[in-house]
Amino acid sequence: MPQDFRGGQGLRGRIQVQASKNHLAGATVSSDSAERRVVLGPPVQSPKPGKSVRSAPSGPPPNIRVSEATEIHSSRISPVTPRGQVTSVAATEATLTGASWVSVYEHLDTGITVRHYSRKTLQAYTEWTRKFQTFTESKDPERLSMDDVKAFLSFLAVKKKVAASSQNQAFNALLFLFKHVRAKEFGKVEGVVRAKRTKYIPVVLSRAEVDRVFRCLAYPYDLVVKLLYGGGLRLFECLKLRVQDLNFEMKVLTVHHGKGRKDRTVPLPQVLVPELIAQMETVKRVHREDLAAGYAAPSYPAA
Repeated sequence: MPQDFRGGQGLRGRIQVQASKNHLAGATVSSDSAERRVVLGPPVQSPKPGKSVRSAPSGPPPNIRVSEATEIHSSRISPVTPRGQVTSVAATEATLTGASWVSVYEHLDTGITVRHYSRKTLQAYTEWTRKFQTFTESKDPERLSMDDVKAFLSFLAVKKKVAASSQNQAFNALLFLFKHVRAKEFGKVEGVVRAKRTKYIPVVLSRAEVDRVFRCLAYPYDLVVKLLYGGGLRLFECLKLRVQDLNFEMKVLTVHHGKGRKDRTVPLPQVLVPELIAQMETVKRVHREDLAAGYAAPSYPAA
């Protein structure tokens, strides 16, 4: 028989039984969010002074069949904890999920900012962390393990059918989350279904096609595209160029705080020197006009 029905042991919502069949007819079951109490018959009256109290018999009540006792036991009556507190199965499961991840996102933002990663990296890692939180049903961050990581990466490849690059980005985001945010050892990731990497053949334009594209662009966008093409710059690197970054004598162009906050130099296309000099003269003229109008505060982001 279920251990919960041994008389006088354990349940705060104690089973109260009276031997008469008439009282069994009025059995009721009441429940709340924390526990379920089974009450059979009227409550036991407090003993009068001077009278002894009979202890409850061991084993199941005499007027309850085995099937009835099993059915009542299956109504998720929670076992007693070592401290004598009753905890339901639902309450135990709730402690594992539905936790707050606010501190995780705050530490993620701080960790990326102090390492001078780009804002796009922060956006991508935040998005993957949010998807990981949804996958784990907001599991307590302290209880996250490598099994959760493996299940999430396999879920991306099998169910979501993401590209290999997307799965690798998710892996890097979780690696940063465990190593720099949660300060946990990431360990080896084995047994993960890897997304299939497709062979990509780039499309290369001919010289005539490139010249045709340049002729379709208006000033100043044509100069930007020519620098991207001739110097191998990224768009944000080109837009951040300043006058001192151009060295016409050495024929080099210096890129400051590129990808990964690294500096580098690239060859300056000589065919673009006249256009760059003309652009510098245009900027000087605009600056003089701004000074005359009272605007003497040029913008130097992150300077």
